[in-house]
Amino acid sequence: MRFSPSGHPDEPLHIDPRNVAVGAAVSSLLVALLGFGTMAVFQARTPREDGVNIGGALLATLGCLLGVGVGAAFTARRARRRASRPLPEGICAGLLGYLLAVLGVGWLLVVVHDIPPLELLNLLPLLVPGIAAASAGAAIGGRRGRLASRPPGRP
Repeated sequence: MRFSPSGHPDEPLHIDPRNVAVGAAVSSLLVALLGFGTMAVFQARTPREDGVNIGGALLATLGCLLGVGVGAAFTARRARRRASRPLPEGICAGLLGYLLAVLGVGWLLVVVHDIPPLELLNLLPLLVPGIAAASAGAAIGGRRGRLASRPPGRP
């Protein structure tokens, strides 16, 4: 009898790179829309003489974390349907999507607004709560539904 390293006989040994790539694309789009899109809207509405809009920055941070979590849940759910490993794939896709969004939007900020490239390092501390958001999203997306865990023939 062969067992996987986690000890569960049904868990596959491989991680599907296509699933991680699709999940990273979904996660990066969500982070760009919910996080950086919110930041752009608040920055456009706040007059320059008022300075930084802290409420908009906090809302953009929550948008980034929500994008990472939803992208990880999407990937974990897709991995469960494909009989793959939902938790590692969801976490990898969520964090990879965040990094892709930071690099993509950061490149636009460097080119369009003439921001020094080292300023993008200020966005990386968001990876710490991003790990928690990706883990929570992957756990939620990878769990089996209430009806799926019941034996057949029982209501």
